[in-house]
Amino acid sequence: REIRKEEMMEISRMISTVAKDYGITVKACCEESFLSECGMEKASCIDKALIEKICGYGLDLKKDKNQRHGCECYESVDIGAYNTCKNGCIYCYANYSMESVEKNDKRHDPKGELLIGEVQEYEKVILKDVKSNVNKQMKLF
Repeated sequence: REIRKEEMMEISRMISTVAKDYGITVKACCEESFLSECGMEKASCIDKALIEKICGYGLDLKKDKNQRHGCECYESVDIGAYNTCKNGCIYCYANYSMESVEKNDKRHDPKGELLIGEVQEYEKVILKDVKSNVNKQMKLF
């Protein structure tokens, strides 16, 4: 069943309270703004501020308009692939077939150019024209 707003708020308050006791910040992806009342911050997988902090310089990035409502992510290029990780996290959306994960794991070459397998004869490699997003006008940190 779908969780009710009241239930979501109660669970969020409990999680936030416990996390705060341990000095942990809780963030939620694509959740409703009312969760901020419960101590949760908005999250993003592609977090511009965090990437700038790690890199030590500003970035000219745009919000990713191709994501669902409420997503805080910035534009990026996904280099992952479904059914490739053997960690088995229960919340993971990227694995839906453990049989495929096992098959893909057998095809993995740590020295290869691809995440899984090799480029086949019938496949075409297209180089993507990309530009740097480094903002050379300012130093943030």
